[in-house]
Amino acid sequence: MIKLKDVSQPYFILWGSLLLSLAISLTDSISTAHAEEYPAYFSSRTYLGFYEDMYGNRYAPLYEYFEVEYNRPSNGMKFYSAGWLKYDFRTSGEKRTNSDLGLAYVTYSPPSDSNLVFNAGRHYVFEGVASEQIDGVSARWDFARNTGLSLYGGIPVETDKDGRDSDTIYGCRLFGRISGKAEAGVSFLREDNAGIRYREEIGLDLWAIPFRGIEIQGISSYNAITGGFIEHSYSAKAAVSRKITLRGFFVHSNYRDAFSSATLSVFSPDNIGINGKMTKSGISAEYLISEGIATTLNYTGYTYQTSGDARHYGARLHYKGTDIHAGGAFNRMEGDTARLRYTEMRLYTVKRLDKHNFSLDFITLRYDRPYNNMNIAYNLNGTAEYVINNNLSASLSIDKGRDPDYNHFTKVMLSLAYTFKGALSVQAGY
Repeated sequence: MIKLKDVSQPYFILWGSLLLSLAISLTDSISTAHAEEYPAYFSSRTYLGFYEDMYGNRYAPLYEYFEVEYNRPSNGMKFYSAGWLKYDFRTSGEKRTNSDLGLAYVTYSPPSDSNLVFNAGRHYVFEGVASEQIDGVSARWDFARNTGLSLYGGIPVETDKDGRDSDTIYGCRLFGRISGKAEAGVSFLREDNAGIRYREEIGLDLWAIPFRGIEIQGISSYNAITGGFIEHSYSAKAAVSRKITLRGFFVHSNYRDAFSSATLSVFSPDNIGINGKMTKSGISAEYLISEGIATTLNYTGYTYQTSGDARHYGARLHYKGTDIHAGGAFNRMEGDTARLRYTEMRLYTVKRLDKHNFSLDFITLRYDRPYNNMNIAYNLNGTAEYVINNNLSASLSIDKGRDPDYNHFTKVMLSLAYTFKGALSVQAGY
């Protein structure tokens, strides 16, 4: 992950090019003879937290999250940037401060061809097997009525654990569609870490509405290095009537193939079971009792090669009104280990009152047998927000609870959120 203070010369060039593109799009209006307004968006969210960890260490982190977006519809340009800064008032040493520039990119779509889109900078790519954050470029082009191609390449962000020298990532997705009915794609991804082949994946994805009210989507991904399938993930939705909606899903994962190139040791096959496999399938049914009131029944089955089977099932009741939301849920988990045998209950409500918003959310787990010497775990969250004006709001959130990992805990979070949505007016010269 690139820290703001660690940005070296290549990244000055990268971010400089983005700012130059923004400047060009702004100054391009000089050729016109009238003022133009361009949609702009700015968001600032400031959080001050207070909490204590399981070892008795106390923290008071201050976070600042920002988003900036600028659009120039007349020439197809858009600039977007987002990041965060952290300062901890109680922690000493290097961990006191931290920062990250999460996104900073320019999007360009020629006014003459809205089916062609370019992105340059630090951005996310979601194309078939790719769900990546990169420093680089990407393009998507529907070059025929029902056929398109996506290309991307650059430097991956997540493998910054051992430096970025000779790190590369590139890939593509070719797709065809039947307008409004179906789309299928085949995708490829290759990533090198320090010049060495690190990941190579091939995927086949599908989305379809075969009949009215029925939607199917999913993806199968293959690890070309280990020679095995990473995952098969598919879901379906059926609107049986205006009041009844059914949903189902199926997921099968091979840990050896899925985590062969994990960037975090916790996901190493050596830690989670080198030959481990997981299959998860489930179904849910939602029934609209009356306007704003719905109930849902759900069942999910888990099959773990290393830790046995488990079943999760239950029901939920939800009410959505004009200025209040409320609901409750009851679920049961039955597994082969102590951690996977418990009863879960939840109650929640959200109330809007003039310029105030209030919420309460209570979740409790009761274990059949003590887990880490604990029978009951719970979490209670209360949040109060005051909307100062259309652009500014302040809130206080408190979490109180206990769980098998942290025993008792209390977390307090103060936040201040500012949002500007408007237009930048540029007056042309003469």
